[in-house]
Amino acid sequence: DSYHLVVRHARMASDGPVRLRENVFVYPTGTRWKPKYVWDAYRIARGISKRFPMDLIYTQDPLVTGLIGYRLKRSLKLPLCLSFAGDMIDNAYWVNESLKLRFYNRLGKWVIPRADAYRVVSESEAGKLIGMGISAERVWLVPWLVPFERFAEADGQAIRERYLHENRKKRLLLFVGRLVPQKDLSTMLDAMARIVKRHPEALLLMVGEGAERTRLERQVGELGLLGDVVFAGPARYEQVPDFYAACDAFLLSSVYEGNARVLNEASASARPVVATRVSGTPDSVVEGETGYVVDIKDPSQLADRVCRLLDDTPAAQRMGQAGRAYVLAKYDERKTLAMFREMLETTVRRYAEDGGRRKSRA
Repeated sequence: DSYHLVVRHARMASDGPVRLRENVFVYPTGTRWKPKYVWDAYRIARGISKRFPMDLIYTQDPLVTGLIGYRLKRSLKLPLCLSFAGDMIDNAYWVNESLKLRFYNRLGKWVIPRADAYRVVSESEAGKLIGMGISAERVWLVPWLVPFERFAEADGQAIRERYLHENRKKRLLLFVGRLVPQKDLSTMLDAMARIVKRHPEALLLMVGEGAERTRLERQVGELGLLGDVVFAGPARYEQVPDFYAACDAFLLSSVYEGNARVLNEASASARPVVATRVSGTPDSVVEGETGYVVDIKDPSQLADRVCRLLDDTPAAQRMGQAGRAYVLAKYDERKTLAMFREMLETTVRRYAEDGGRRKSRA
C-alpha cells in the first residue's frame, strides 16, 4: 500500500517526508556522520511505524543500513530483507582498501545470518551466500531495473565527431564510472598502451570523476599515451546514453562489482563490451557472443580482446546487436518487477507462517 524510504542526506533534514508518488515517501535524515545516521534512521523509521502499518524492512546493504534494519526487525517484530549491491563480503580487494571496510566486513558477516531474505543481483553473490550457510530458498536473484529505452534511442554522433576530430583518431573506446581503486583503471591504461601499438587510430575516452584522476593522468604521461586517452570528466545524466552510442566498444577493468549496470547500458546501446571476470559480468556478458570476459589485472588479455573487436568491425557490430537483444530479454522490466514483488510477499508470508518466531540466526 505504501513504500517509505529513509535516506542519509547531509543537507536536508526530515521535517516531513518528500512525497514522490501518492504512496511513495522519502525521509532524509539530514545526517553527515554515519554513526549518528544509524540512530536518526532508526528513530525516523520507528516514527513511520506508528503512523503506517509495516509488513517488511528492506535495506540497501548488509552493512550500516543492514544494522539499522536488524534493530528495527527486533523492535518491530518484522521480517528483514537485505540487498546486496556488490560483491563485498570477504572480497579481498574490497576489504583491503581501508581499515573501515575491514570493520564493515565483520559487521556484514554478523548481520547477514540474522535476516530473513536476501536480494542479490548476480549468480556469484547468490552462491556466496549459500556457501555461508544461508538457505537457498531465502536468496532471491532480482536484477537491477535499467531504463533501457534511454540507451536504445541515443544519438552519439556529435560526441564521436568531437572527440575523434580533436584528437585525430578514428575509433573510440569508452569507460564510464567513478575513477576509484575498485575500477582498477591502471590496468586499463596499461592495456591501452598495448592497444595503440596495433591500433594507433584508437582513442580511450574516460567519462567520470574521482580521487584517482590525478594519479591516472600522471600514468597516462608515463606511458606516453597523451593524445590517446582523454578524461572527459562527469557527464550529465541525460547525456550518458549518447556517450555509449558514440563508442565502438565499452571497457570495464574492475576488481569487484555487483552486477555493473554500465555493462547492461552499453549492451542496450548495441555496443560490444570487454569486462573483467567479477561478480555479475558472466550474468550480463555472453563470452564471445556479446563481448569478452577477461581475467582481473591482466592488461595483455584485455588489450587482446579489444584488438579483436577493432580488427573486425562487422563482428563487433554483430556482438553489439546480440548484446542488446540479450539484456532486453533477460532484464525485462515487467519480469524484474514481478520477481521483486514475489520476493517481498513471500518473505512476509513465510514470516507470518513462522509466527514471527524464526531464530535470529539462519
